[in-house]
Amino acid sequence: MNNKDAHYLKNKTVLVYGATGGIGRAVVSVFHGCGARVIAGGRNCGELEAVGREQGTDQSLFCADFTDLDNLIKNRDRLMKTIGRLDILVITAGHDIRKLFHQQTADEIGRTIRTNLVGTALLLNTFLPVFRQQGAGTVATVGGFGDGRLAFPCHALDASCRAGVRTLFEGVQRENPETSLRFLYFCPPAVSTKTETPYISLWEELGVGIVTPETAAEQLAGALRRGKSWYMTGSAFERFGVRLNAVFPGLANRLFMNAMGKTMLRYSSGGRPDHDHTIAKLPESKSHLFFHFPVSLWMQRLHGCPVEAIHF
Repeated sequence: MNNKDAHYLKNKTVLVYGATGGIGRAVVSVFHGCGARVIAGGRNCGELEAVGREQGTDQSLFCADFTDLDNLIKNRDRLMKTIGRLDILVITAGHDIRKLFHQQTADEIGRTIRTNLVGTALLLNTFLPVFRQQGAGTVATVGGFGDGRLAFPCHALDASCRAGVRTLFEGVQRENPETSLRFLYFCPPAVSTKTETPYISLWEELGVGIVTPETAAEQLAGALRRGKSWYMTGSAFERFGVRLNAVFPGLANRLFMNAMGKTMLRYSSGGRPDHDHTIAKLPESKSHLFFHFPVSLWMQRLHGCPVEAIHF
């Protein structure tokens, strides 16, 4: 952990919602180790208590359903009476269904939207008055898909929700120009959590960097200290791909997205290569020189690109 990052977190009060997940648990541990007062938040009270005991963190838990605004507000008021001030809200809760969109049920679609978009929006709606009254505060979400808008096959709805969150952050920031409110959309590389384990071979095949949850938490601390609105870690290829997709999505499809999409579709069923007929529906890339082996490896081998970060 960078000493500057650790110093930034010291004595800050941080609420981590999603603290029982792989990344959330690591954020609790790393931030607590830096001297922050960390409150574990989530929906499962028993698991939150276990996290608190395990990490030795603040016993003021925030157990609330983040899809229920009344429940959130009631528990917020109770929490604020105890802690007095909140400096940082980190949202690590998320839900992922890796299926083609037309194959998802109404319940699956609803759950993804409620968890990845509505829940974050309601948490922000709940704690925004606290930050406005204080005149300062930071809200960070751990998302994915580059800038939140890099939609791969089997991730269309998830990416749409993440894009909505990032746009929400931008809009709320503009609604509060007179305050010291800060918003961060943080995109780590592939993180070796329990739920991500079946897909590690996919990321290795694509040449995407893989980090531990603790490393992701340390990177998040650095992004918070730097005051960035968007922070993405990854290789130079990944950075290039995100930027190109944002400006020329059609060109991004031809250069690498279609080929990467085919590879991702093979892993769409529990991490096992699945040669589904839907793979053939993706058009062939016209840039054959890029795909003698995975694009990211091509970029890395050609330029010797290290793992870097892009942030604004």
